[in-house]
Order: sequence, then structure tokens, then C-alpha cells
Amino acid sequence: RCFEHTRPGITPEQIGFIEAHGTSTTIGDAAELETLNSWYKDSHAGISSIKSQIGHLLGAAGSAGLIKALLAVNKGMLPPNGQFETLSKNHDLSDSSLFIVKEPEKWQRPENAPRRAAVSSYGFGGINYHVVVQEMVDSYLPLSRDMFSNPAHDFNDDRIVVAGLGVFLPGATNTQMFWEKLSSGEKQVTPLGEDHFDTKAYAAFPENSIYHLPEVKAGVVKDSKFNNLKYRMPPTMVKSIERAQIFGLE
Repeated sequence: RCFEHTRPGITPEQIGFIEAHGTSTTIGDAAELETLNSWYKDSHAGISSIKSQIGHLLGAAGSAGLIKALLAVNKGMLPPNGQFETLSKNHDLSDSSLFIVKEPEKWQRPENAPRRAAVSSYGFGGINYHVVVQEMVDSYLPLSRDMFSNPAHDFNDDRIVVAGLGVFLPGATNTQMFWEKLSSGEKQVTPLGEDHFDTKAYAAFPENSIYHLPEVKAGVVKDSKFNNLKYRMPPTMVKSIERAQIFGLE
């Protein structure tokens, strides 16, 4: 779908570098490499992942990979995969022109063509992105606005979003209990603790400051337990993961 919507004339064979999602999971990495090989088999592209150098930034991981790919295109270097030695027995690139970048390599510009890189980023809920970026050259011609021809139009007015089939509620374990508490008039909002979000600090800024936020109360879900073993997530990852992502998994 990425190539269906990209600039006409760009093909997988023109990609010289691929920034992989690469979370270092047995099944995930094997599936990703197999997919990349099925599409970029003849591109002679080098592959690496920024997670091998800075870890998983969760919600910012895709941005980090995109920045790395843009820098690679701009600097003309193929960036290596951190501490890479050899492919796992779960991966097979023997019949492919793809390769894992082990050491920094000068990225030779294709004849009469700019450097192009692809970036993959996958989310917990199946929200997956794959984009192609291209080096800026003198012959670049901007595309016409086909997707967002009217910048003032809010495309959210035209779509329906199914946010999920489950629910977490403050002070209740199910929707019926939550409704009963609301019907009784019992408040389900409490001040946010400073360890959650320090609203007092933001409220102290002048109202005309870009950092000002009014003090708010919110419904805080307590006593929620997450089974990290169910999702094969190490405890150290769970400590730093965004809470909303945990709710999304459950």
C-alpha cells in the first residue's frame, strides 16, 4: 500500500537502505525480515534498526527511525546495526540481495537518481507504517496536493474510529458497576497525583504561556494488574511503557 500511494515511478528496486522496526523478538523479527525480503529482494538495500543502538523508545520509536533514515540519506552513509555479528538461524537471506549493515558504509548514489530509504514502524494495536524518503536534489519537483487539497478541512469529520471493544473504568470493574456509581451521584474523579501528572506546575504558568494548562481532576484507574508474561514482555520494559498502551493490549 505504501508504494501504491507514493510518487509515481518509484519502485522497491530503487531503495538503498531500510530502517527496520527490529524489536529483537524471535517471531517478530523473522516475520519482518521475511516480508521485507518478499518486496525488496532485488534492491541490494542494506538493513539496520536504531533500536540496536538506543533501545525501544515506544511511542517515539518510529520518529527515531525516520530521523535516522533522513540522516542516512542526507549524509550518504549506510548506518550499521549495533553489535551485529551474524544472522540468526531463524533468518535466511541466502537468495536475496538484502544484507544487514555491519559497519558504516559509504552509500553510493545510484546513477542519475537520488538516494532513497524505506522506514518501518509497527504499533501494539496493528497500526503499522511504512514510508519511503528521498534525497533532496536540484531536479526535485513537488507533487500536487491530491490527498489534502484543502488544508482547512478536518478529515476527522468524515470518518468513524472504532477505539476498542474493552474498557477500563475508574472505581469499577465493569460498566454496570460504573453506571451505578454515576447514578448515585458519587464522584469518580480525583486530583491527579504529582507522580502521575503535575497539573499544579503547569497551572502556575501565566495563562498566555504555551505551557499553561488548567488544573484538572480525572478518573484514575486503580488496582489494575498487568500480566506481562502473557505478552512476553520483560519487567524492565513494563516499568517504562506508556500506561495507555497497556490498557490497549488488555
